[in-house]
Amino acid sequence: KECEKEEITMAKGWAQVSLTHETVEYLLDKINTTRFITELHKMYYGMDELFVQSLAATRALGMPGMYPARCMHENDSVAPSNHLFVTRLTHWNWWKAYGCGSNIWRHMICIFGVEDLPYLAGVHHLMVNKLMPTVDYGAISCIGELLFNRTHKGLDDHPLNYGIYENLPTVRLHKGMQRDPTYFDRFE
Repeated sequence: KECEKEEITMAKGWAQVSLTHETVEYLLDKINTTRFITELHKMYYGMDELFVQSLAATRALGMPGMYPARCMHENDSVAPSNHLFVTRLTHWNWWKAYGCGSNIWRHMICIFGVEDLPYLAGVHHLMVNKLMPTVDYGAISCIGELLFNRTHKGLDDHPLNYGIYENLPTVRLHKGMQRDPTYFDRFE
């Protein structure tokens, strides 16, 4: 399937994404995104935040994991990184209500430090942004030790809360679409 720019519903999101195996196979084997990538590379800024999100928002492509553009920023005024996404946690300076224990900011993003470790130990995200060794190597070392202990020593200090993942908008959408393929158009 050729991916024509005119057919694409442009949608912006994060540069990091979590994709199912089925979605990756689709992107690699079922669709030719060369022209679309070429067009995105002509842009000065944000092309990495448009690629997967735009393909996912274009219903005509039928990409596994497709998602309505209107829903990309559910709860955006609250904190999308805390409610909508699981791949990467980012605390922007306009979400100061969520805190930045280190109180160190770079490009409007909190650089987490050891002060943030109790919070970071309990988040549901797969990665955090930003930890910087030149700012606080201790935080990186402690997170590494925590992950090692959880993985290899059976530390069960933070059991998975499946409800968080089951209630993600993408999961709710696709459960609804399994029951009724037209649910995509009604999804809120």
